[in-house]
Amino acid sequence: MEILLICFGIFLVRTITVCMSTFRLLCIVKNRKGAATIIAFVEALIWILILREALTADIAPIAIPIFYSAGFAIGTYIGLILSDRFMTGFFTVNAISTQITDADILKIKNAGFGISFIPMGGSKKLLILQIDKKHFNDVSSILKALDNQIFIMVNETRYVYHGFIK
Repeated sequence: MEILLICFGIFLVRTITVCMSTFRLLCIVKNRKGAATIIAFVEALIWILILREALTADIAPIAIPIFYSAGFAIGTYIGLILSDRFMTGFFTVNAISTQITDADILKIKNAGFGISFIPMGGSKKLLILQIDKKHFNDVSSILKALDNQIFIMVNETRYVYHGFIK
């Protein structure tokens, strides 16, 4: 019974620390220094405490690596899900279309999105939208409904100054 508790503890703590690590790395990318520093401290403290317990426990040699690895994998998965949910940011959406008209661009504006476009010759247009990432599915659906062959490129935007963003 004690072995199961220790193995479950290793799994649980590793899941939590890897989740924190994933979130910490995203904080670093987003230039959130304070949050990244606090998360790093707590993550290291928790891990040292559980590592001490794991190294002094009398457990079958294969059990620790298996539970450690499982916690690492699950922690990565959960960390990415939480990061997608809680990390805010902006996307630059560039789209090339031969079917979207000026009236369609007005529809996109009426949906509340700021949009610019550059004529590329003939009926081809380069559409440029700067959006909050939580609205990407909405923008993507609108663009695909207007042109099912549209070419869409999305980049994460680090800084945005001025302009209209929904």
